[in-house]
Amino acid sequence: MSSGTSSARETYVFGKYEILDTAGSGGMGVVYRAVDRALGRTVALKVLRDDLRNQPHLVARFQREAKAFAALDHPNIVRIYSVGLIGRIPYIAMEHIPGEPLSEILLDRGPISWGEALMMGAEVADALACAHDSGIIHRDIKPGNILIDSEGHAHVTDFGIAKILSETTQLTVDGARLGTPQYLCPERCQNKEITPSSDIYSLGVVLFQCISGRLPYESASTADLIQRIAAEPPARLRQFVPDVPDAVERLIAHMIEKKPADRPKDARTLRMLIDRVRDGKPLDEHAEEMAAALASFRKSLPSTPAHGVRPDATTEKVPRLGKGGKQIWAWRQSHFIALAFVLVTAAVLVCGGLVYSSFMEKWMLKTGFDVTRLDTSPEQHLDRWTSVQPVAVFSEETPGVYLARLNLKEFTIGGIHWARTSGEVVVGLQGVSGSSREGQYSVCRVDVEKQEGAVLLSPTFSLISVSGTVAANSGIPRYLMQTEHGLMLGSLSPLEKMRVPALEHAVSVVGIQGDGSGIAYARQEGRGWSIVERSLADASERILAANLQERVDSMVYSMDGNRLVWICRGNEKTSTLWMLERNSTGPASILAEGNLSFSSGAFHPDGQSLVIESEGVLQQIQASNGQLMREFGRGRSAAWHPSGKYVVTVSEDRAGRAQLWTVPLESQDPPVQLTYLGSGTTGNIEISPRGDYAMSIEAQGAALVVVRLAH
Repeated sequence: MSSGTSSARETYVFGKYEILDTAGSGGMGVVYRAVDRALGRTVALKVLRDDLRNQPHLVARFQREAKAFAALDHPNIVRIYSVGLIGRIPYIAMEHIPGEPLSEILLDRGPISWGEALMMGAEVADALACAHDSGIIHRDIKPGNILIDSEGHAHVTDFGIAKILSETTQLTVDGARLGTPQYLCPERCQNKEITPSSDIYSLGVVLFQCISGRLPYESASTADLIQRIAAEPPARLRQFVPDVPDAVERLIAHMIEKKPADRPKDARTLRMLIDRVRDGKPLDEHAEEMAAALASFRKSLPSTPAHGVRPDATTEKVPRLGKGGKQIWAWRQSHFIALAFVLVTAAVLVCGGLVYSSFMEKWMLKTGFDVTRLDTSPEQHLDRWTSVQPVAVFSEETPGVYLARLNLKEFTIGGIHWARTSGEVVVGLQGVSGSSREGQYSVCRVDVEKQEGAVLLSPTFSLISVSGTVAANSGIPRYLMQTEHGLMLGSLSPLEKMRVPALEHAVSVVGIQGDGSGIAYARQEGRGWSIVERSLADASERILAANLQERVDSMVYSMDGNRLVWICRGNEKTSTLWMLERNSTGPASILAEGNLSFSSGAFHPDGQSLVIESEGVLQQIQASNGQLMREFGRGRSAAWHPSGKYVVTVSEDRAGRAQLWTVPLESQDPPVQLTYLGSGTTGNIEISPRGDYAMSIEAQGAALVVVRLAH
């Protein structure tokens, strides 16, 4: 990458380093795998983000702190080789660890054994002890910052990055600048002093996740999650892994105590405690002497509490380890009593449910269908199915280009639609063929500005196709979906359960008005099709076109809602593009014929033209008569930027991979390539309402491709 350029992928040369590929990204920038040509060794090259390079004080701190971290010398800490500037771009050259981040391992494998987790935790504790001795607090211990090499050893990276960023990105109440803070300690959530104990807390959360596949605190809302970490007792490991040894549960509970003083006093003490548990010894070194006394104490307790189970029994704080030894086992009794109550209740519900469910399904179809229960599925409760990993994990591929990977195993992305608010996207998912999820469908929401996601609809065997988002009288944003039960509305709030009647049955395709107040759809009537327009405000409808003999394939409104175009497809190679002036009394007219397609952003913002794909060529045609205005070259699809100054296209690069490009409307400037993805993208293209983002889907269907656009 030459000086002044924005991406190390453009020329693959950055000073004395030869860029090989992108290794990942973090809070400060992109990490590349590169070769130091002077020394002939492979390095991990971290390049500072574009928006941070323009802050001189931050660049200076980046270099100063990185040099301090370079003094850390430990086999479980990623070494820093050099820090500097090439051109005006700051960088850090670090040791390259052949392996994977722990986050990727957990994503691929799921929970690991407690033995594996503690072995990794012991090595991280050693790394933290070394750093803490040098007065350095990591501040961001999480699976993404723990690399596991090919021999299974742990290496901690990104020391102090959170401290550098904190100068300009202080923790906010809504967490918007922080991302999803699952691993934050309570004191940081309250903007209190950070100490070495804060790293111990975060490591405790990581171990909890490794063993259980869950987190001590879970919430679809970042603000709610921060508040819960700061104020509520954490979950206990045995709530999710009942057979985990008692000492393992107690150790992790000790690490994630609310108060720093209640945690292991330092990382070396933590390493000693981990070793005791791994060796099968009690966590408390005096526990052997107390065993008889504790047994006698337990026998003296009543078998059933006089007034039943305490309502807070499952969240009661575990007594501190050490001097309060006589209380160590007291908290477990409440768990056993609560578990027995749950099992009896569940048995009653299961027996009654077999009779009840058939009646309820028929009743719901008549009176309004609960969209959170479209069909019997393995996960009827959203909170039980939602991944404990962040639903969406963002990584910067090149500056301004992000991949949002969805941690929903064995699902692939089927469709994307921007919400009425610019930063949110509704994503339709379907099970991968041949997997355990084949035939299942789900819906989630991704906020690209906060870089977080939430599951809106648990996996179901009912066919679901998301058509877009609409405006609702209630003020709660909705998404429109087609199901085997009809056309229905869902909520963009993962916590809202709705019961709404099916809007329409036997629908093939849907178009949504620019303001979201109404929809149009193709409805089968006898052997033909009709175009029906429906208001979402009063449910009134009118027939726009009738007796269409060919199936309607695509449909889109102009932004002002005055024009509606659709494609009738006779076969794979023959189709007809129709246009209707909604304010005119005349019939629909044919604009073009051939092998045609268009995206949801086909109409120019002024409504006078649209861009279509015809025989592999992107064309701008007049909306009134179909006359060709210009060609944008070969491509699969295109969408207008709201400014009307350019289109974003999906076109092939020199290697034949589909990438995102911008093509200016008026100037003679050549197209600009936006993405350089090794797998390319699909033909999907969506522009956010304000025009600040373009979005597509990675060709393999596992991630969203998000590009920040210039206005």
